[in-house]
Amino acid sequence: MFSDRLSARLGGGVGLSTRLSIAMVGLVVMTAGAVGLVTYHAGEIVILPRALAAGTAVVLCAVVLAVVIARSMTRPLVELTRAVEAFARGDAPEVAAVPVGSGEEIGVLARAIARMAAVAGEKSEAARHSVELLETTVISMSDGVLVLDPRGHIRFTNPACRAMFGERTDIGSAEWQRVYHRFLADGVTPFPPDASPIRRAMRGENFDNVELIVHCAGRPGYFHVVASGRVLRGKGGDFAGAVIVYRDVTELTAKTAEIRRNADIFGSIMASMADAVVLVDETTSVVYANRAARDLMAGRLPGGFSDWVAFYQLFGPDDAPLPVAEWPVMRTLDGEHVDNCEVAVLVRGSERMAHLVVGGRPIHGHGNTPSGAVLVFRDVTELKETERRLHQSQKMDAIGQLTGGVAHDFNNILTVITGTIEILADGVADRPRLAAITALIDEAATRGAALTQQLLAFARRQTLQPRTTDINLMVLETARLLRPTLGEQIEVRSVLGADVSNAIVDPSQLSTALLNLAVNARDAMADGGKLTLETSNYEIDEDFVRGVPEVEPGSYVMIAVSDTGTGIPAQFRDKVFEPFFTTKETGKGTGLGLSMVYGFVKQSNGHINIYSEEGHGTTV
Repeated sequence: MFSDRLSARLGGGVGLSTRLSIAMVGLVVMTAGAVGLVTYHAGEIVILPRALAAGTAVVLCAVVLAVVIARSMTRPLVELTRAVEAFARGDAPEVAAVPVGSGEEIGVLARAIARMAAVAGEKSEAARHSVELLETTVISMSDGVLVLDPRGHIRFTNPACRAMFGERTDIGSAEWQRVYHRFLADGVTPFPPDASPIRRAMRGENFDNVELIVHCAGRPGYFHVVASGRVLRGKGGDFAGAVIVYRDVTELTAKTAEIRRNADIFGSIMASMADAVVLVDETTSVVYANRAARDLMAGRLPGGFSDWVAFYQLFGPDDAPLPVAEWPVMRTLDGEHVDNCEVAVLVRGSERMAHLVVGGRPIHGHGNTPSGAVLVFRDVTELKETERRLHQSQKMDAIGQLTGGVAHDFNNILTVITGTIEILADGVADRPRLAAITALIDEAATRGAALTQQLLAFARRQTLQPRTTDINLMVLETARLLRPTLGEQIEVRSVLGADVSNAIVDPSQLSTALLNLAVNARDAMADGGKLTLETSNYEIDEDFVRGVPEVEPGSYVMIAVSDTGTGIPAQFRDKVFEPFFTTKETGKGTGLGLSMVYGFVKQSNGHINIYSEEGHGTTV
């Protein structure tokens, strides 16, 4: 108590050394007092009678003082020791129990420990909060989480993991792995036991997105799982276990499979479509084009507006160039709905002209503004050609009917003239002048009769005498007759097919038709050239008939007459078979030669076609 009061008077900041000094002073004082009560007499120490009681009191005081000093010295040490033990155990010691107000050495140490305890308490609280947050997160996860210790024992599974695998108690065991890991992602290949996620994790592997198909007794059928794993390491890098996360992707896999099926179906439909489908963005760049579109565009897919102009040239129904602003792609991007727009497209650098019927719809983005367009092109080039042929055939039939009617009536008139001219000739036989006039009339009537026969031939009303004819033999004979007729500047060549069938045809009329073609070829080769007569068997099928509806499918004999002349201009090729049409100068042809050939072939149940290129020649 004495030391405490003294410490208090000194300000309470008295250290251990100060307390020991105070205790020593007290002992000296009490010893001195005790010595005053003891005397030395005659060589002996004599305790005065009155000193016995006083000595006892002094000793008691010294003992009490020692106890007080010891307690005052050991109490802070005990408190400090308890605080250090609590800190070592990881407990947060009460800051009030740390003797921060003790003397110099203990007080400094105690205050340092108090500060450490306060910081540790804050970190411990944060760590505890983090652990609780982590535990809550893992428990609430929809993915299954499985934690393994270094020996491969399951240390933790969250509710999602247990629910995923049917609340089994042996999750992770060898039997569980054998039963549940059934197939790889293809659903056919058995899952290798050594490739299971747990086996790989225990080998120290990190892995991601291992796809497998598993089976659970609590769930019908099989379900798809994607597993990812990470190895856990201790502070020294030693293997401390692993964590595996299982994600059930059954629904996602089903949706992905459906999307893939739909994409495959869409791709198959687009690939098999005869119409060309093109998807462009707002810059007119082609985003998608199906196979028909790539073929139509000759593989040149525009990457923007400039490419469209550079690659293609468009024409309207009147064959006039179409302004770019009126192109279907530009109209559609402007928000217009395009239906049945007929255009002709020329791929620059080629001679192919495609006739198209175009439909288009804009694709709207945010704010209902066009963000692209889808265009459907239907190639009607073949249909247009069929229509042209049908129109030409109908026109020729109409001309033939008109020509046949006129020729028939004209022939009746000529019959009267030719029948009476002989009577007139007999009556004026003695009058030379009139006889000459009669001869001119008879000659004109003869020419009129020949012209009538030509018109009747075109109108398919001439009298034919068809019979079985050896076509190769007849062509050889015709070629032999043509060589002196055409002149030396024309080379006549025969290319006869082997085993060419006989044909039912009027041979004299066929010979006349070949002669007409040869004469036209000679006129086209004024400077000389080559005339080729070619024969072969030919089979007309249904595909050919679609383009030439007046022809029946079956077996035919083909005769081709080719020259190396000037060719026929494109604008005249549809008119060459019409009566009285000619490209020759006036007075150098009636224009009935090819029309007679046309009528004869059609009347003989055949078909005639002409192919010509300017500067390269013609084949009929």
